Amino acid sequence: MAIDRLFLIQLANFNSDLRRYAGFTVKDTILVYALECDREISPAEICKHILIKKSNLTVAAGELLEDCLLEKAKNENDKREISYKITEKGRKYLEEKEKKIKESFKLCFGERASEFGTFLDKIYK
Repeated sequence: MAIDRLFLIQLANFNSDLRRYAGFTVKDTILVYALECDREISPAEICKHILIKKSNLTVAAGELLEDCLLEKAKNENDKREISYKITEKGRKYLEEKEKKIKESFKLCFGERASEFGTFLDKIYK
């Protein structure tokens, strides 16, 4: 599969299109990771996997907690230790975001959207 210059330009612009059309943010990335794990996860684990600083996680997680998209649990043995887990409301929120992302994907890549999907499959296998 040959990738031409126009396709690479479209790929490079996709990240900004996600923010513009779908409103995809760092908070959404945290939720996607929490959904993928489907268990309680520590702040350190989140920071490691989505490559953000703990201070940025604290702010974003606080907003997600406030919106009831994420829930916080404390360790029974050590109350200082916390973990996060996605809520049902968070799952529904991501379902809506997924629809917007797919629309953004089609806007950005048009008829080449399936070609990009194949490209991603090859990269991540």
